[in-house]
Amino acid sequence: MAAVVQAFGEVEEAWLRQGPPSEVRAWLRGIHGIGEWSASFVLLRGLGRMDGAVLDNSDSLFRRELMNAAANVYGPLGVEALSAHAHHYGVWQGYWAHYLRAAA
Repeated sequence: MAAVVQAFGEVEEAWLRQGPPSEVRAWLRGIHGIGEWSASFVLLRGLGRMDGAVLDNSDSLFRRELMNAAANVYGPLGVEALSAHAHHYGVWQGYWAHYLRAAA
């Protein structure tokens, strides 16, 4: 927790909210104790960042949760089919993933 508090105390909030999503995600991942799922959660819920690709990560838990949620809506999908659905939403993929998971 101390690493998170320190990191957020040393960064500009404007950059967190408006900087390139991949850079902000990488910065979050650089904080001790923040993994891919936590970084996505902070981006979506903490910072309101609904932009950026939601499947550009290798965290199996995050991907598995999204795939399970998608299966409830679309039926069973592979990663490629899920990526095709996500791609359809462009910069709004974050909203799509958020509401997909909330609907599950």
